[in-house]
Amino acid sequence: MLTDPAATMALQAIVDATGREVGVELLFRRPPSTTAPAMASEADHELATTTVVDLLDEHRTSGGAGTGLLFVNASRAFLVGAQPLPSPSDRVVVEVLEGVTADAEVVAGVRDLRARGYKIAIDDWEGGEDRAALLPLADFVKVDLEAVTARRLRAVVQRARALCPGVTVVVERIETEDDRQAALDAGADLFQGYLLATPDLVRAP
Repeated sequence: MLTDPAATMALQAIVDATGREVGVELLFRRPPSTTAPAMASEADHELATTTVVDLLDEHRTSGGAGTGLLFVNASRAFLVGAQPLPSPSDRVVVEVLEGVTADAEVVAGVRDLRARGYKIAIDDWEGGEDRAALLPLADFVKVDLEAVTARRLRAVVQRARALCPGVTVVVERIETEDDRQAALDAGADLFQGYLLATPDLVRAP
């Protein structure tokens, strides 16, 4: 059963350097008529992830989520096993949200998710040491161009690859051609943003 039957799921494409879609990020969207405030607490993030998981399960059953990678944001409760994630497959990528502290319990939980078959993405990484312990477990590192800026982007990409050789780097917030070129010049592998694709709202079946 959906946590919020009126909620929607937005799918935003993630593309390679040629513009080919390789996956989508599944984003929680409250209905436009809602008066609820923006997410501010861990409980809000848990609600959002639970809703996306429920919507994803229904869309996967109905064949509505495509065939590429499925990036799903996950707060702490989902990483340590307190809340369920969708069944693992070679398509599901669990995104560790930026507010999650990389303590021993989270690192152990992420390691367990990898062992169970999930792919792992570190969301909104800025090159610091606060979540560096998670980098060796990552298949993807996502870098927000607005947070890092084009000037620092190359150094952040290089730092990610130093901590996790072979990691796939996704640059988010590509909104102009200059943004896209900066990400290409920095050596990014994948790209996400409004210049490339706006989120498509999808209601529950």
